[in-house]
Amino acid sequence: MSTAGFHITEDCAEVYLQNESGMEFLQLARRLHDYLQQGQRLPARSLFEATDDCKEISREAFDTLAKHRMENTGEVSGLFELDFDAQTLSAIAAAVRGNAAANILLDCVS
Repeated sequence: MSTAGFHITEDCAEVYLQNESGMEFLQLARRLHDYLQQGQRLPARSLFEATDDCKEISREAFDTLAKHRMENTGEVSGLFELDFDAQTLSAIAAAVRGNAAANILLDCVS
């Protein structure tokens, strides 16, 4: 299974996480939807920590994951930035053609 990486910003605090979920964008969207529908508010990092062999990583390790994702090596299934303060969700996606990469920015409006 491939790796997924997450940069989460919440209450002005940042955390970088990595897991072996093989998570892609639509799977994250579903998990995020379910999280936002909860009545109680757990920290956003709880979206990933309880499952998928999650571990905290450094900013440098996240940047390395981004490089692998943009090179389309198949090692990184998804790389995401979730900013709960700005209410945005960003995903880095490898381009379909060649070795070029595209940044896709999707804003979540609550």
